Amino acid sequence: MEVYGACNIKGGSGKSSLILNLARRRYELEQQRGTPRHITFIDLDEFQSSSIALTAMGLGGEGESAAIHCPIIPRRPVLDTMLVEIEDANPDAIVFVDTPANSTELLSQLAVNANKVFVPVLPDPMSRTMLIPTLDVIRRAQKVNPALEVHAVLIGVSHNRRRLVQQAVDAVNETGVPLAATHIPDRVSITGNFGQHVSHPEYNALYTELFGGNA
Repeated sequence: MEVYGACNIKGGSGKSSLILNLARRRYELEQQRGTPRHITFIDLDEFQSSSIALTAMGLGGEGESAAIHCPIIPRRPVLDTMLVEIEDANPDAIVFVDTPANSTELLSQLAVNANKVFVPVLPDPMSRTMLIPTLDVIRRAQKVNPALEVHAVLIGVSHNRRRLVQQAVDAVNETGVPLAATHIPDRVSITGNFGQHVSHPEYNALYTELFGGNA
């Protein structure tokens, strides 16, 4: 089983649009294979915006037959348990996880079990500030899961914010975490538009950079 997730303790950082687009791209690439692997999307965010968006895009659904399976989330989810159940049912599954804001417990559970985690960073002071506690949780988890890869992704790179963008780049570089060369130009809120117009062509390029372009 492969596990990937987006995480940032700060809410509104672009986690949901990032991870759902990576899941979407993986699904597209899997369909090009003779025997595509099954993809599960675990939406731990309280607003369930990622799974709603995937359903609106015609990809997500609660049933096992959905293109991307979005299981019902318990009121008090334990990610460790959910991942064990998924692996028991399908050891070859590919799992994408959208984490909620302000939950170090679920973030830690993700990092302990994941192959890769992606930390979205916005060019604003609060996002830079919350980068450090987010990475602190991930680094503690890496003591248990030393193979975990961590990548930062810059989101919201508009031309009129060049100074803030550079400050965000500098903040990431100071942590030593690799920053993806592919930047996403705008953060698109998916809560209000239910999956419409949340994809940028840059997400496909980002997937290729982060995963090598292979399904």
